[in-house]
Amino acid sequence: MNISLLICYYFHQAICYVETSNLDGETNLKLKHALNITSSLNDDSSFQYCKVVVKCEDPNEDLYTFIGTLYYDKHQNPLTMQQILLRGSKIWNIDYVYGVIIFTDHDTKVMQNSTDSPSKRSGIEKRMDRIIYVLFGTLITIAFIGSIFFGIETKNYIFGGKLKEVVLQSIFVNQDMEMYYEETDKLARARTSNLNEELGQVDTILSDKTGTLTCNSMEFVKCSIAGVAYGRVVTEVEERVLFPLT
Repeated sequence: MNISLLICYYFHQAICYVETSNLDGETNLKLKHALNITSSLNDDSSFQYCKVVVKCEDPNEDLYTFIGTLYYDKHQNPLTMQQILLRGSKIWNIDYVYGVIIFTDHDTKVMQNSTDSPSKRSGIEKRMDRIIYVLFGTLITIAFIGSIFFGIETKNYIFGGKLKEVVLQSIFVNQDMEMYYEETDKLARARTSNLNEELGQVDTILSDKTGTLTCNSMEFVKCSIAGVAYGRVVTEVEERVLFPLT
């Protein structure tokens, strides 16, 4: 709290010494003295009928100036920094002090000078935070637009309050005319969504054979897909069909 001196007693003089190292780093003692008009207030009983009014400036952070006026006994007396004890200062060589509290808590000069500790984060970290915020906002926007598009595209596939096809890829598979089968007059029908994303991406076939292989290498001979034979080699089955007597 900031205190305005009314009377301080040191060897019959209204003076005291103050150390302000906690405020400005100076270790030398500074002289403070009370007003002469209040020097008669030298014990507790003299304050019983004492009426003092202090008018001063608004709270500020300046440690070296103070403007105010003390009204006592129908007299106006100017107040300066010589009559002010700041919060955080230390009083030396004094028997007692009487004073008036002017400012408290965050209105004191030491609190007005206090600032938030500077951030120890690097500029790269701050920039990364902004990039992450942008990416997160972009992701939310894309998800929102995608959900609207999905709702529009699948509104015709809702029956009885339930979505018939839960994966958009299944809809594309069901409507793919290149997968139309003429003999049954049916289109492809996706009954599961587990492997739809892997359709048309098979590039390697792995097989196993029981027993011991004499040579750890295999060659593609022939295969049949949907009744269409791929490969020019005649298999043993085909050879028996074509040449049954041999």
